[in-house]
Amino acid sequence: MENSVEKKIDLDKIINKMHQKFGEDGLSEFEKARYLYIELGKLFRFNMNYITFFDLKQEDIYFKPVDFDNIETNNWICVQMSEIYEEALRRVGIVAGTKTDIKADKDYNMPHKYTVIELADGREFIADMIYDLPYIQMGLQTWNFGTNSENGIKAVISEEEIKEADDKIGYTTRLSENEKAYTEAFLEMIKDELNNPEKMKEYVKSVYNGEEYREENLIGYKLDLIKHFMRLETMGGHEGSKLLGILYKRFFSEEERKKLSFFLLCAEPYENHKVGNVEKLVCYCFKRGDNDCQYYAYEEGTSLEKVDREGLVKKLKSKPYIVLRKANENKEQYGDDIFLK
Repeated sequence: MENSVEKKIDLDKIINKMHQKFGEDGLSEFEKARYLYIELGKLFRFNMNYITFFDLKQEDIYFKPVDFDNIETNNWICVQMSEIYEEALRRVGIVAGTKTDIKADKDYNMPHKYTVIELADGREFIADMIYDLPYIQMGLQTWNFGTNSENGIKAVISEEEIKEADDKIGYTTRLSENEKAYTEAFLEMIKDELNNPEKMKEYVKSVYNGEEYREENLIGYKLDLIKHFMRLETMGGHEGSKLLGILYKRFFSEEERKKLSFFLLCAEPYENHKVGNVEKLVCYCFKRGDNDCQYYAYEEGTSLEKVDREGLVKKLKSKPYIVLRKANENKEQYGDDIFLK
């Protein structure tokens, strides 16, 4: 499957948009770095073909050069993402460099790379965009911007300073007249609403054609909300699958996760001596009863779609899928056996 959200990246256009919105001196050096981090993070997609069994294929991707004046694709890995971000920073006068992760194996010729930014005030910090893509594309708080260049853990830039910048550049959304917030706050509000039976009764009636609200169906209501409102179809396959992993932990309670399995699968077809594109597939299995499961599947270019058991089994047999990650699997329980055979 081709990348469903393939886009060109025009660095000058992004920078001009920033200047038009804030003026050339309307943002501080730090705020400019943050603005470019967020805007590029909205565009980038991880090149899933890098998750390959073939060394030459991986090397072709890792060492592919970037023409900064003619970036024809947004489909890259850590190396090029860092180089493109570094170039954007250079064009607005910010000192930065693409550096090799100090924790990388010295004998490995394709180590992880990230951007190190040096502000005029003497602060130096890491911006490791590839890990923040699903967070940025969902409007969540990021975790890999402003860390310590020595070990990638200690915060150099405080959460408060980053939040102030995000409020200014428009990354956060207005929660009330005096407060802006990341998407986490809205997810918590939705969870509170979902746990209020009185409010949910009206919602379920209107959305499910007069159906009565049932507490035991709350997981299903949440899965349908993800399908309709999380805009997964606009994301790359890697970012979408990561987001579904994040939502599994954050949007469903511990008790709900006892009835919900999560599977992340990957396939790389190889036919007639030709290697196909790597594809990811995410599946949720909602165990409503001993012999009653609902299945939801996601792959790039789609939302989280409800599928029947036969259709999912057919899909899993259509390509050489392997399970990369799983949570709450149980081979003996109805539903999980189709993933774990």
